[in-house]
Amino acid sequence: MRFAIEFDFLNRFRRNKADKPEQRHGTNITSPFLGVFGRNTKSGVGVSEEGALSLSATYAAISKISTTLASLPLNLHEITDTGKRIAREHPAFVLVNSEPNENDTAFTWIERMFSDALMYGRAFAHIERGTITNRPAAFHPLNPANVRSDIYDGQRIFRDSESGQVYFPEDLIVLESFRGLSPIRLHMENMGITAAAMEYGARFFGTGGNIGGFLMTDKSLTDEQYHRLKNTWSAQHQGIHNAHETAILEHGL
Repeated sequence: MRFAIEFDFLNRFRRNKADKPEQRHGTNITSPFLGVFGRNTKSGVGVSEEGALSLSATYAAISKISTTLASLPLNLHEITDTGKRIAREHPAFVLVNSEPNENDTAFTWIERMFSDALMYGRAFAHIERGTITNRPAAFHPLNPANVRSDIYDGQRIFRDSESGQVYFPEDLIVLESFRGLSPIRLHMENMGITAAAMEYGARFFGTGGNIGGFLMTDKSLTDEQYHRLKNTWSAQHQGIHNAHETAILEHGL
């Protein structure tokens, strides 16, 4: 991880915009993206990367790792003839250590990048360059749920399915977790079981810890009477606070 941050990180900033055609960010290549989020598991509960944060263990793990790494110093190194040195004069040094964009501090930006990588397998940030100097001016995080890699004319590109924007590798900072795979998707069956058990317990206690029963009568109820009885019964006897209340029935129930 340190090698990628310290060396490949700086190489991306050295790219010269003159080496590529102008208006490349405006390219709109239409081909569908594959990828489904919030997939149903065998337990019947849909699991998505963002939704998995509702599980305490998942939230605690991602939060602990990303906030800890974000609190560590992130130095930008330049390779020299005698080794390497901290490139304090490089504009990217200020961005990664102070203010990467108008909305984030260095801490929140790094935390966002690491948490995205841990949840989705990859994190993306667009490198905004100055119109005159072509030097990095800001880093804007992208939603990894919308970014997919593709090959176009033999060159790798990254496409944002929401905006239709196309980025080339030198336009992005890409941070990968283990093999670029989403841990949430790899373990969604385990998380589905956990979420299903949590929902089952919540519904069980939400109904007063009682299973559903039957209301029977030998009389025929109109639609209005049926719905009124059903709604009244639920309002008076569903939930922990209504447990053991006295039921007043009518129509021979």
